[in-house]
Amino acid sequence: MSVALSLLYPLALSAALGFALALSECLLRALRVKLPAEYRFPLYLMFSLFFLYPLWVSPILHELSDDSVAWRVFCFPTLAGLILLTLIPAIRRGSQYVAKNGTPWGWPWYPWPIFVFLAIGVCIRSYALAFSFQTAAMTAATDWRTSFGIYYLTPLFLAVPVLLSEIAITERKRGLSRFVMVIAPLLVLTAIPFGSGIAFAGFLEMFVERLGSPIWLAVIGTAIFYGYLRERGTNSAEVGMMISLAAATFIGPRTLGISTLTEPQAWPLVLIGCVQLQKAIEKRSSARCLIATTSLIVAATCAYRGTWLTNYYGAIPLH
Repeated sequence: MSVALSLLYPLALSAALGFALALSECLLRALRVKLPAEYRFPLYLMFSLFFLYPLWVSPILHELSDDSVAWRVFCFPTLAGLILLTLIPAIRRGSQYVAKNGTPWGWPWYPWPIFVFLAIGVCIRSYALAFSFQTAAMTAATDWRTSFGIYYLTPLFLAVPVLLSEIAITERKRGLSRFVMVIAPLLVLTAIPFGSGIAFAGFLEMFVERLGSPIWLAVIGTAIFYGYLRERGTNSAEVGMMISLAAATFIGPRTLGISTLTEPQAWPLVLIGCVQLQKAIEKRSSARCLIATTSLIVAATCAYRGTWLTNYYGAIPLH
């Protein structure tokens, strides 16, 4: 590619971004619509991601292998999810932060639909990036399948219950809080790798090799999410965290389905035991102490299976 084109593409997209930002500011000021900085900053970050990210992914501007393109496409929804999390300071200011906003709509109808549509756009754009930048590089010219899978979007989906839980806590909406805790495990379903084709299978194999199974990462992410809620004062989230850790006992870094479930792992049981032991000490609960002790004994049994600890049909841990 010529030097002129390598300069033209970045300049064109940068100019388009500048126009979009300027137009947004002009409309807000002309219509006298109030969009506070804590909402405006994530909005403009999302605009920047949409306009500038293709410059980093394009194999035309960079000498990238198919694998590198696939990794960069995967990072797009992940970065979008991180940008959505920058809305947390705005949420914690409460609904009054956007009261008298200059529109006929109150919170949450303003400004949340903006970010809902942007999140939908991220999902579409993620596949569009894979389709645009990977298809031409495939060995089979008639095969338009890419490495894209729904599990690409799991980090983005994880940001949604985090934001909803912050809204529930700030606005004291117990119904919403219960709803979030119920839907959070659905993240694991989005991480199941459905797809076909050489590009899909190749990237999935590389993904599992470098980071671990998408299902395994989703289970860990769900456990962290419930732990976050627990620290934010949602006591019932502890149940979800324990269930997620219990699931992680049988889901390993290479688990891609039921047939690849692992033998029981020790580390989730150790975490369960430590959490329950802490609560047992704080609340002087014999039931929690029993759960903690049992979890730690089972963890030791899993970690030292086949050794003297589990000889004689596991007589020592059973006692």
